[in-house]
Amino acid sequence: MSKSNTIGIVGGLGPYASMDTAEKVFLNTIANKDQDHLPLIMISRPCDIPDRSSYLLGKTKVNPAYEIIEIIKELENAGANIIGIPCNTAHALPIMSVISNDLRERKSKVVLINMVDEVIKFITNYYPEVKRVGVLSSLGTYISGLYRESLTEAGYDAVFPSEYDQYHKI
Repeated sequence: MSKSNTIGIVGGLGPYASMDTAEKVFLNTIANKDQDHLPLIMISRPCDIPDRSSYLLGKTKVNPAYEIIEIIKELENAGANIIGIPCNTAHALPIMSVISNDLRERKSKVVLINMVDEVIKFITNYYPEVKRVGVLSSLGTYISGLYRESLTEAGYDAVFPSEYDQYHKI
């Protein structure tokens, strides 16, 4: 990654997840002085982004993708060219497909990091002997089948809590 790249973080989808992501960027940057750190912009507006699980569970018809898109546009306008959304549930197809379509239609040059793909790359690279992967997630992520489908396609056996535990032990 060159110094000209600026990382953008769509924050507020779990405000602590956003801060944790920013911290991981800083902790994993080789820097001897402040100026050696990668430029990073985070916009965190949790009050503006509807609950992802509620949308996926059909409790609301308001797709959070549209507010996420507005924040992505702001990050782009501020100079971000690599953007991450530190929220598994936001990567569910009914949300992420709207975001991806918007980027494509606007001919955006932004690179949007796919969290699920990155998790699978991490497992493959650092734990090549692993074939079964346990997944703990929000109810929306569980219902969407996001990890089940992606892990299965990558050749892994995805293991989840029982449906009873997933629904009743929150």
